[in-house]
Amino acid sequence: MLISLYIKNYILISETTIVFGPHLNIITGETGAGKSILVGALGLIMGQRAESNTLFDTKSKCIIEATFDLDTDALSHFFQENELDYATNTIIRREITPSGVSRAFVNDTPVTLPLLKILTAQLMDIHSQHDTLAINKASYQLQVVDVFAQFENKLIAYQEDFKNLQNLTKKYEEFIQLQNATLREQDYLQFQYNELVELSLNTDAQLAELEQKVATANNADTIMQHLENAADILDQEQGIMAMLNILHTHIHTITRYNPNYISYKERIHNCIIELKELLQDIIHETEHIHIDPLAAQDCQEKLNLIYKLQKKHNTQSIEQLVIMRLQLEQQLLQIQNFDAEKASLERQLHEIKERLIQQANYLHQVRIATQPVLEEKINIQLASLNLPQALFQVNISNTESLDMYGNSSLQFMFTANPSLPVQELRKVASGGELARLMLAIKTVLSEKMDMPTMLYDEIDTGISGETAIRVGRALEHIAQHKQIIVITHLPQIASRRGQHLVVEKNIKEAVSKTIIRTLAPADRSKVIAQMLGGNDISHTSLQAAIEMLQ
Repeated sequence: MLISLYIKNYILISETTIVFGPHLNIITGETGAGKSILVGALGLIMGQRAESNTLFDTKSKCIIEATFDLDTDALSHFFQENELDYATNTIIRREITPSGVSRAFVNDTPVTLPLLKILTAQLMDIHSQHDTLAINKASYQLQVVDVFAQFENKLIAYQEDFKNLQNLTKKYEEFIQLQNATLREQDYLQFQYNELVELSLNTDAQLAELEQKVATANNADTIMQHLENAADILDQEQGIMAMLNILHTHIHTITRYNPNYISYKERIHNCIIELKELLQDIIHETEHIHIDPLAAQDCQEKLNLIYKLQKKHNTQSIEQLVIMRLQLEQQLLQIQNFDAEKASLERQLHEIKERLIQQANYLHQVRIATQPVLEEKINIQLASLNLPQALFQVNISNTESLDMYGNSSLQFMFTANPSLPVQELRKVASGGELARLMLAIKTVLSEKMDMPTMLYDEIDTGISGETAIRVGRALEHIAQHKQIIVITHLPQIASRRGQHLVVEKNIKEAVSKTIIRTLAPADRSKVIAQMLGGNDISHTSLQAAIEMLQ
């Protein structure tokens, strides 16, 4: 139940607090006074998006704060699941800054708008004049039957499976597209893979070794010539080795005179040994340089292929080509597993479709069983709302395909005149008839819905006289076991037993402000009289207002 609503700096309201009664709360006011502001403020509490241009004072933030009495522990699990502090008196607050930033809180804990919508949808139902038109939509009509049937858990289970079917169908379609595209490229993928396998290289060190072999083969003559020249320089009669031996002799001769020269002799000796080893290595290399033209050609061709593949795959190293080879290998393995994966997906699709058909058939049968009871209850309500000859029917048929709600096609049928056959509701019902039918539906569903608060915004559109009296009586009856907030322009409804709030516009110094005040019992007769005869209250209208209130 909604205990109170605090509004600060919202549209034409500077600041106000509204306290609601537990049963019928009636809100009246002149056209343009700002009754819709109250609906807008509650809409923000219900999770609607906020706009910065709704600020009364553009330099201050807007605050909407609603206090709800949660007289049941039914929601405690929801609070615990979403890490919210549970309290019997729960406060929901929305704030809008001048910059347009909007924030929502539940008992001072920040929450997202989707979460806020889920919570408040269990606390309050707002019916606006626009919502009356929704009664013509097939989705709303189906929702009415389903709420009355009270198989919410079964429907939720079906819808979860239906979403799984949609996801699985999408996955299957994407798989088929991938399969077709991959199969078209299979030969090319195999060709690319074979090219990389033929390299037989896994590291850049192997590439460097191959490049060295090719360079040696391509420059064998030059290498041989320079090695032979180097050997000659070392081992000729006047070469480096001969000169070092002479040098060694000279130094050896003088070591007898000064032992310090022994180190020179040793260093020269070491050089002679090192150069002898170098000479042997060079001679060995010249003796073993043998170029196989075919092997050299193979190395060159392999190197050319590597360079070609690096350019083709836009890679800079052998390691990157190895990664490419592994990726191609995975794609080829995937192709080999296509049939098995396709069969698995098709099996899953078949199983979930079979399960959905069974669930949908169950939902359809429950709807058919619900149909006569719902029709009877709504027709009873229509009669009480001054439509005694009206006939409401629900046509339910089975569809071949499944959708989010099963396999039922549903249509509301109506006639207000017994001499005319029932037709589609949208074709025959007037605005006043639609409003009363909607109230009849809400009245019937209120017995099934655990909805503590219901707000009706101009449910009285298109009615007057005796019909208005009966609508007011119906609202008062619903308010015996639920909190009802009704915004009305009809005195027949405004005079029903309950708390009466009036919305007024005050213009001072060219600034308009909306004021909402709760009427004392003594003041109600004046307001009702104004609704009957205008601002100039006559004795007759005042007397009529007093009689209506009594």
